Amino acid sequence: MQKNWYNNDYNRVKDEDDEETRKYKEFNSRIVSNMKPYFMCYIYPQTMKLYKKYIKESNSKSRMDFRLSINDLLNKDNLTKPEKEMLEYYYAFMPVGMGSSLINRICRKVENSFAKTNTNVFDAKRQFDYSILKGKTEYDPNTYKKVFAIYEKYNSNLQQLTIWTKKEHVTSDDLVWRYHLLETKCIEDCDKICPNDDELCNIVLDMCYTKEKTKQFAWEMCGKSIINNLLRAGDNTMQYPVNDDDGDITYRGHNYIMKNYRIEDDE
Repeated sequence: MQKNWYNNDYNRVKDEDDEETRKYKEFNSRIVSNMKPYFMCYIYPQTMKLYKKYIKESNSKSRMDFRLSINDLLNKDNLTKPEKEMLEYYYAFMPVGMGSSLINRICRKVENSFAKTNTNVFDAKRQFDYSILKGKTEYDPNTYKKVFAIYEKYNSNLQQLTIWTKKEHVTSDDLVWRYHLLETKCIEDCDKICPNDDELCNIVLDMCYTKEKTKQFAWEMCGKSIINNLLRAGDNTMQYPVNDDDGDITYRGHNYIMKNYRIEDDE
């Protein structure tokens, strides 16, 4: 993007600017998008962190100066001059856009709806029990170390590929092809070290699901084995919804029933 779209430093009027340039800069200054709108706090964790830090600091200052929280100050009638100045400062340095845009208004409605809800049920940090994806085959610790070396090399190559992609502006087809080569090489290397699919599956699951990193490697190397483990744990039976007017499950105005399908060994 042009820098004057998001950085007001580039819209400052200079003494040597002609009239047309002045008008152009003044217009850009009025519409510059120099901060993310409030709802994007829920998209970018760093933005939410910045917003919460600002609110915390503003609360501390408001309590120190007026013995009121920032919310109490916002809702107070008959503000004094220092209180008005405090709120002017509060809005002027707000790190996100608090305007009443459509998505900001929707965001506030959602927040109000969930204000009295037990949000613990949505806690993304709860530990997922990945053991349901594993089989019963044991593995050798030495084999784990060898596969782990492949895993580290994979992550390093993936990072380099990402950097190279941004630098060279490659086409999506070229990126897919290079990524496929990287994936195929890792599968071949893992197969040489650990030809037993069930053993390799347990290794990569322990490797990927005990770290706060992407689980992509596990599914690329052992996706079929993971599905087979899930099927075995469920007596080789899968469930799926089928449209039925008399069904007991309603979704978007239609009724459904759950049906079972048994996967035979030859399938």
